[in-house]
Parts: sequence; C-alpha cells; structure tokens
Amino acid sequence: YKVAWAHPEFGSLIAVACDRIVWIYEEACFGSAKALHGWIKRSTISDALTPITDIKFAPKFLGLKLIVCSQNGEVRIYECNDILNSLTWTLTNSDLKANLSSCSSCSWSTCFNLPILLA
Repeated sequence: YKVAWAHPEFGSLIAVACDRIVWIYEEACFGSAKALHGWIKRSTISDALTPITDIKFAPKFLGLKLIVCSQNGEVRIYECNDILNSLTWTLTNSDLKANLSSCSSCSWSTCFNLPILLA
C-alpha cells in the first residue's frame, strides 16, 4: 500500500493506492455531538495499466492535484476542481512517461517561482 496526505488546507484527505487502484478518503464526523469520527471513501481512480508504485499530492499552491506513477513508467496527474467535494478527479495529463522502463517514486517541486516540476 502507498498512502499520501493532502495539505491540511484541503481538509483531512488521504489517498491510498493498492495494485492498480487509488482510493480517496475524507475524514468525517457523525452524529449530532460529532463525537464519532470515521473515514469515508470519496472517489476511486482505477485506470492504471500496471501496479502503482507511488502517489503524492501537489504542494498547496498548485491546488488539489495528485500524481500517480506506475511500474511501467507511466505518470498521471489528476486534479480535483471542487475542493469542497472531493468526489470527482479529472485526469489532466496522461502523456508523461519516465525515461526508464519503470517508475518507483515521484515527487513535486515545492518552488512556486518555477513551472510545475516533477521528479
């Protein structure tokens, strides 16, 4: 399993990847006293062709985005346009490909003065 936390500005949001699927969960409070806490599955991303090797949320200044890299070198970026409702994630870039036969890890640049950089 791979787990990534979104920036707290977007609420208690986590992404969990297993095999070729990513699930997005959000922490929720139940009941009138809000004494019960739990995690609700908000979305499922399941279009990877090979097992997912890493997931990372973007720095907050880039918005609510998630990068997913797979064993075959595929790198995909998903974006949630409605940060108050994390149900819909849109594939924004699917033509990224690592120069290697596989991709085991990914990372976002945190420098806001440059264009989006991925490693």
